[in-house]
Amino acid sequence: FIIYLHKGTPYFSLYSNVIFTRYCIYLQLNSQIFDMYKSSYFNGIFLGIAMIISNYVLYLANKSMFLSSKSMLLIIFILLIVKSGIEARNANGGYITFGHIFKNMFAAGAIGVIICTPFEYVLMNFIDPELIDMQKELALEAAEQARDLLAGIGGDEFEAQFDEEIDKIENTNPFSASNTIKSLLIRMVAPIALLSALFGLILKKTRPNNPENPTQKEERYIVNK
Repeated sequence: FIIYLHKGTPYFSLYSNVIFTRYCIYLQLNSQIFDMYKSSYFNGIFLGIAMIISNYVLYLANKSMFLSSKSMLLIIFILLIVKSGIEARNANGGYITFGHIFKNMFAAGAIGVIICTPFEYVLMNFIDPELIDMQKELALEAAEQARDLLAGIGGDEFEAQFDEEIDKIENTNPFSASNTIKSLLIRMVAPIALLSALFGLILKKTRPNNPENPTQKEERYIVNK
């Protein structure tokens, strides 16, 4: 944006021109930032729907695999948050800082997981409550294997703690409302934040002339005397 100032220009007119110019810059930057983050909303919704469909298909195919294996969901998750980050970078002219791309991918992942979590809660507690018992059996098997591996290391105190954990598994619903919320909060850190940071470091690209803020346009004011 270039403003030409001449002798005799009233102060009010000069001030108005500066305010108008800055307002135009503000609108342009906000529009550009919206374009960057728009991809996270659409990809997040698509991710949530894809995770619901994949979960249900896996549940119908094999309940044990549905409970123990989430590799397919992880692949879908990675593909869509990376897609969201690349679209955000392209919307900004091929350049984006780590902060912007991290927030974009984190938002996409968070939206997807928030959409999918209520479906998992309903499936476990209302559609097929037997999944809760199956999950407990898997957890108990894992606990017994861990006990066998660590047998003789911790002594009687270790055995007592292990028995306490087993009782807790047997008497707790792993998919209760409180545990579902805890699981959701944990997912916000891993895998969402961790993978967003990892791929953000890979996909970021800053402008050579303005590495600090790729969304900021250079302002130029030329005064003619």
